[in-house]
Amino acid sequence: MKYDLSKKPTLGSQRTLKSFSEEMFELIKTKPFERITVREICAACNIPRATFYNYFDDKFDLLKYCWQVLATNIGVDDMPKIPNSKVFVQYFDDAYNFFSAHSSEVDSILLNNSLSSQLGDSFVNYFSGTIQTTVYKTLRGSIKKIPLQLLAEQYSNIIFVIFKWIFLEQNPTSKEQAHIYLRPFLNLDLDSPHHESF
Repeated sequence: MKYDLSKKPTLGSQRTLKSFSEEMFELIKTKPFERITVREICAACNIPRATFYNYFDDKFDLLKYCWQVLATNIGVDDMPKIPNSKVFVQYFDDAYNFFSAHSSEVDSILLNNSLSSQLGDSFVNYFSGTIQTTVYKTLRGSIKKIPLQLLAEQYSNIIFVIFKWIFLEQNPTSKEQAHIYLRPFLNLDLDSPHHESF
């Protein structure tokens, strides 16, 4: 992404970024991502194409930014602040609550964009990587006998596979039932002094 998100954005930049991301979310509810063009996005936002290219390299870059916005809305950045034993369930619950509240939008997007589409691949890659990074930060310093990267990958894969099965593959499941699915795969006693023998 051309725009540096690490610096505080101006009000104008905030409005521009919001306009582009909101329009992308609207468009992918109505048509496949492959058929969306930068020209169409800019026309819908009433913003010149030159301005689009000041912020993004292409529509894929904008899509990645949309996933960042989504991750912020879910609250991904807050996860490492809670105890290790609860971080995985809390992460899953926040995602579950967000996607349940926006189920009609998710259904519209999936109606036009399959999991094997460019949009589906982009979503899976972004969020599986984000979960893995969050899990890695959470476990850092608490694991002795298993390579941390290996454990982070295992936990993040479990969380994402169950999430994907419920929301993206559309298998309606209560949060309580989802916890039952998670429990056998995750060692939820990570704060235990015996955890290093996991």
